[in-house]
Amino acid sequence: MKFKNINQYTKKMAVRDENNKIIGIPGKITIEPCKGQLRNPGKAGKKLIEKDLNEPEYFGEEDIEYLLITWGSSYGPAREAFQLLQADGIKVGLLSFNDVWPLPKNKLKNLAERVELVTVEMNSTAQFKSLIASETLLDVEHDILKYSGRPFTGKEIYNRFLDEVIDNG
Repeated sequence: MKFKNINQYTKKMAVRDENNKIIGIPGKITIEPCKGQLRNPGKAGKKLIEKDLNEPEYFGEEDIEYLLITWGSSYGPAREAFQLLQADGIKVGLLSFNDVWPLPKNKLKNLAERVELVTVEMNSTAQFKSLIASETLLDVEHDILKYSGRPFTGKEIYNRFLDEVIDNG
């Protein structure tokens, strides 16, 4: 069976030996990225990337005490929890990131000056919290994590916010 287009992203495919010389022995096939994929964009490339970044979307009032920070698939449940918390009279805002690298920092830094930060993440190690800390030097006081493989619900984030942030704050 012959394949015409094995992989559209592969630029070269060769049979090579341990000295990286092209040989004709089947079974030692390596797929290598093209030269452009190996280059580091450097500072000029990073500036181009940063120019195309979207700032995170903010929901809420100007006068808040807590800021929920989320990204990706946690957005929907976090938005639902945000609405439930607002309905209870809690002064909370929601900041949802679409782009996380390089991290768009402007809106986050402006909002973080006066509030307690709470990340909502679907992992066990608070990776986004660590990224925020390393890129902005901000201290994220609380995190709501879930790593069971099941998605968050808005009610779950709402309840955990009340238990872990308000009651233990």
